[in-house]
Amino acid sequence: MDGPLKGFRVLELSTFLAAPTTGRLFAEWGAEVIKIEPMNGDTYRTFGPTMAMPITEKANPNFDTHNAHKNFVALNMRTPQGMEALHHLLATADVFLTNTRTKALDAMGLT
Repeated sequence: MDGPLKGFRVLELSTFLAAPTTGRLFAEWGAEVIKIEPMNGDTYRTFGPTMAMPITEKANPNFDTHNAHKNFVALNMRTPQGMEALHHLLATADVFLTNTRTKALDAMGLT
């Protein structure tokens, strides 16, 4: 996608509204956004029915609204291999976008 942020890479480690919406805006402005999810996916993927929105194989409007135009990767960050992959992605990113609590980031060595 072309835009003023074309050529920027954003690595997003987030869930729920504000940070994922920010990631979507980065993507709409042309940045490559890679959203990191746990192996079972972002828990927000399952919230549609609680808001009277369907979840099908082809559509998940609740999740898609905040995560359009992104690339997704699932990593098990509790393993050395998952953390190695995360650090590799971080080394290639211009922006690290997260709403993860500081204590959790510290526990992962992401200070």
